[in-house]
This record gives sequence, C-alpha cells and structure tokens, in this order.
Amino acid sequence: MRDLFPGYYRPTSEQFHDLWKECTLAFDANTLLNVYRYTVDTRERFLGIVERLAERVWVPHQAALEYHERRLDVIFDQTELYAKIENELDETLKSLEKTLSERRRHPFIERSQMLGAITSSFQKIKDVLYETRSNHPNFLTHDELRERITNLFNGKVGQPYSEDNLEKIYKTGEARFKQQIPPGYKDSTKNGTRKYNDFVIWSQLLDFARTNKTPIVFVTDDTKEDWWLIHKGKTIGPRPELVQEMIKEASVTFYMYQVDQFMTYAQDFFSLEDQQEAIEEAKEVRQREEKRQLIREGADKLAYLAGNTAFASDLEESRNIPLDSLITDKVLAQKLQQLQQMQEGFAAREGLLKPLIHDKYTYQSAWQDLEQNKSVSDEVPAEEEDDRNIDGTLGSTLEHDQDP
Repeated sequence: MRDLFPGYYRPTSEQFHDLWKECTLAFDANTLLNVYRYTVDTRERFLGIVERLAERVWVPHQAALEYHERRLDVIFDQTELYAKIENELDETLKSLEKTLSERRRHPFIERSQMLGAITSSFQKIKDVLYETRSNHPNFLTHDELRERITNLFNGKVGQPYSEDNLEKIYKTGEARFKQQIPPGYKDSTKNGTRKYNDFVIWSQLLDFARTNKTPIVFVTDDTKEDWWLIHKGKTIGPRPELVQEMIKEASVTFYMYQVDQFMTYAQDFFSLEDQQEAIEEAKEVRQREEKRQLIREGADKLAYLAGNTAFASDLEESRNIPLDSLITDKVLAQKLQQLQQMQEGFAAREGLLKPLIHDKYTYQSAWQDLEQNKSVSDEVPAEEEDDRNIDGTLGSTLEHDQDP
C-alpha cells in the first residue's frame, strides 16, 4: 500500500537521512524575509545551515520575486517598532499622571514622589531605546543581509515564466481552486493574479524536479491547509496530494519543513551544537507572522465579498499600516462596517459572512464596537497560544516521535 499511497506515509528515519543527502532544498520567500525578523544568533544559525547546504539550495523564481517585493516592508516594520514603543511609553505616562492627578489626596501615596520615580524610570527606558535604535543597522543604505542572501543563492534561482505560460498557469490554477486541489486555493480571494502566487511556486518546483530528477525538500513558513495536512488542529505533514503529484509528474520524492523543524533536523544531521533558543525563536516568529497573516487574509476576503474595486484598493493600502494597529485603525473599522452593511443581505443568503479571523480580536468585533457606539480599543491583546495549536505542526509531531 505504501507504493500506491506514498503521500499518506511518513518517511522512515533511514529515508529521511537519504533524502537529506540527495535532495535539493527549495526556500520560500517567507523563510528569507524572516531572516530580518530574527535576532543575530538565530539568523546566524539559520544562514549557517543554509550555507552548509549551499551546493544543493534553490529558490523558485516566484518566491525570489516575492522576497524582493516585500523586503522593504519587513525592514520598515522592524524600524517602526521603536516609535511605537516610545509612543506607548508616552501614553502610559500620561495615563498614570491623570490617575495620580485625580487622586491628589491619598493617605499613603505621595503624588510628586511617585511621578518623579515613574518619569525617571520611563526616561531610562527611552535612553536605552534610543541607543538601541542608533545601533540598528540601516538596511536601506547598506544591507549586509541582502548581500549574504544574494551571494548564497547566486545562480540558484529559477527562471521566470513567459507571459503566455503564466496565463496558462493562471487558468489551470483557477480550475484547481474550484476543486480545492492544493496548493493555492486558500488564496483564491486575493486581488488580481496574487491569488496564483503559491500555485506558480508549485509549478516551478514541479518543473525543476522534472528537469533535474532530484528529490525536493521545500522549506516554508506558510502554515495554510493548502500546503499542509491538518487534522483536528494538528499539522501532520505535507498534503498527500502534493507528495503524490510530485511523484506522478517528476518521479521524485517531495517533503516540506517549516524553518524551526528544518533547523532541528539540520542540527542532528550535521551534529551541530544544540541551540534550542534559536529553534524556539524561529517558531515564535512563524506563529506571530501567521497571526498577522490572518489579518491580511481577513481584509482580502472582505474585499472579495464586497466586489468593490475602490474598497479593495483601500484594503490593499491598509497592508502597509503597521500590522499591530491594523485592527484598531478607526477609519478602516468604519469602512468594514460599511462593507458589512453592503453585504448583509447577500451574505445572509449565501452564508458567507462568518468570523473571518479565528483570533482574540476580529474585524467583526470592530464592527460590534462601532455599532454599540464605543471607540475601537487602542490596545491589541497580547499574543497568546492559539486554541488551534499553531505550533502543533510537523514540528510537534517530530518532537514526540524523535524523527526528522
């Protein structure tokens, strides 16, 4: 049965070992972009592993394109955090001053002494923040990370498809999406040809495998169900359909890792010093970015339901808003309320208007706040572990089974 249904069988330890000795490791755009989000130690561990495998790494052209298109957004996202922290310190200080002013007479609290201590402490934090920001690399003028990534993948990026080939792939993708054939159908509500990006990457992986006749290991921090087999909240491994399509089309083995599990197995494969903190950080970054991606997907789905080009454009622009403040943006929330009103009847008939983001805060709650004449909260709930157990990916299975 294993020969007939290979996608449903986990490779053995020996098969994993052989796979790592022979495979081409293909990297998705998100794995390269996350390099900018890692601390120095985690970044060095990840890139160091990739450099050890330099003769067998490759990037699909579409993934490389997305890396270049989104790189500046990721850089700005990191630098904007300093201003956000400083603003939150200022707002917190104002709130404390207001509280103490309202309670001028207190038998045990000396207002001026308390304010002096608080102000002094906050200023020390700002001084540390300023020093840290001053030492933050200016990737706009000199990006050592981009140079390192460029050199690492020099000559190891796929060629672009012609416009005619892309049109054919888009048509094929549209037909597959209707049947929910992976990958890519989870992006079917995105605007324009962006919805086909994952399927273009998959097509390029298939073409590479056909030409080079080498097993493929795809490293991606995408966690959607059109790439991964997910059962009751647990990610088991790659979608069986992908494994079997790769065998059918190219007669080679296919497997997938998320970065934290890629680092875990590489650590064993190369007998590297244990750096569990780096692995945990890679997992935390993936989980955080998944939550932020859920917000983006919510915007895409809402725009799709609206069928409104202008509104879709507004939501597209909102992708550049610092993501932590996206949900609490009052103007955007009002637009979402307008969209809800526009789509109420249609959604009721089709059953399409459901909570679009399974998280602690949603667009729906923003609507409800507005409907109840409350201001949208300026606070975003702290990140907590998701009930869906996002980290129950291939990684957690591996941790239990002690297999790669």
